[in-house]
Amino acid sequence: YFYDYSPFGTFGERDWGISSGVTKHIPLNIAICQETYTWPVQFYADMIILKQRIYNTNPLDTLFDVSFGYFFDADIGPESWSTAEMATDDISSYQIGVGNEFAYAYDADGDGGLTPGFVALKIFKEDNFNTTCWTWEVGNGPDDSNPLHLNPLGSPTANQKYWLLTDRNPDDSKYTSLRDFPDAQSDNPVDTRFLYSVYGDMQGFDNPTEQSINIAPGDYYDFYTTIFLANSVEELENLSELSDELISSDFDMSLMQGLPSIPYLIGLENLGDGHNVNVRWYSLADETYVCYKLSDAPASDWEYIEVDNDLSEYVVSGLISNTSYKFKIAVQYDDVYLESQTQEITTYTMSAEEEQIADNISFGCFPNPFNPAKSKANIFFTVKTNSFINVEIYNLKGQKVKTLAKDKFSVGSHIINWDGKDENGKPVNSGIYLFNLQTTDRKTVFGKLVLIK
Repeated sequence: YFYDYSPFGTFGERDWGISSGVTKHIPLNIAICQETYTWPVQFYADMIILKQRIYNTNPLDTLFDVSFGYFFDADIGPESWSTAEMATDDISSYQIGVGNEFAYAYDADGDGGLTPGFVALKIFKEDNFNTTCWTWEVGNGPDDSNPLHLNPLGSPTANQKYWLLTDRNPDDSKYTSLRDFPDAQSDNPVDTRFLYSVYGDMQGFDNPTEQSINIAPGDYYDFYTTIFLANSVEELENLSELSDELISSDFDMSLMQGLPSIPYLIGLENLGDGHNVNVRWYSLADETYVCYKLSDAPASDWEYIEVDNDLSEYVVSGLISNTSYKFKIAVQYDDVYLESQTQEITTYTMSAEEEQIADNISFGCFPNPFNPAKSKANIFFTVKTNSFINVEIYNLKGQKVKTLAKDKFSVGSHIINWDGKDENGKPVNSGIYLFNLQTTDRKTVFGKLVLIK
């Protein structure tokens, strides 16, 4: 039996009803791999490139008329607002230009200047394939509660999302094509969303052509997607062209040569008195600012402290105890302004036991996140008295992954590397891990690091 494949269906074995009344158990045998690419460099820092690979792991059957797409739902507004407050006045639209086609969303009035930005999604496709982009109001989306919808003859056919993905049987009373009517929401802000897809000529298994996506047994198909941010449609077009150039060059890093790099916020450390936080970063900028605000405060409340460019850490004082704050690093290169990622911390006062540990050892990790294919994780710590220290890596289940050190360390700073492998030398999976530092008197401190492949 041949069947259409929907990337929004459940991968695995399904029961398919056949017109004869006999039920057949058919495995789909599909696997999806996604790689995510980001760069801390001017312009490129405003985009995420995703590489998707669709594997046909079935040893016998070809996947015919494959369609791929993204469901995109952006609720745009200030961080401190609830989803309900952000969502109701957004707009989705579509931009078509020569080699420059993408869907995007933005807040209708920019929330009075608080959220003036645009977020865009671009799917890169071959010229012989088609594109569609559908939007609908809340509650009118395609029904995929039962992926198996029978046609009038009682045979299985595509589910409703697959109909939209392949531009077939759209209900004009429910769905609007942003590609055909990009201004459909311009005067009607709503809680917006869209389904953006690529598909072929849909000739089916009895007449397959090169104008459709057909994946042979054991073969795969790659496609790229970019999500990018800007303050205008014109800036979105520029970023779209940059991402296109980068993908077409097979990620030639020389395209970024000479561009300023965004600062990297290494971490935040509570100093234990409830009022001071130590901020650590890495930057090569002309001007550097440590920035902080209450976590639930609007963006207009960011405080900027200019610090010496030779510094890589700074203590922010005068904070409110037991209160959540957000921090970031801002830098200036001539006329270029860039910001780091944001991190959050809650100030607190240490117990007597915690003070004893903190008085003897401080620690951290860089880079974090880290990719073991590119660099090792450097776990650094400073001890104020000679100490026997045991350094171990654990996963979030509490299982020990590897012992990195078990030795006596003298007064001073030390660095221990982790290559992302377990005790048997086998690479571990991407995810969050804990590094555990245990001192002579069995006092234990933990740090968190993120491994990304």
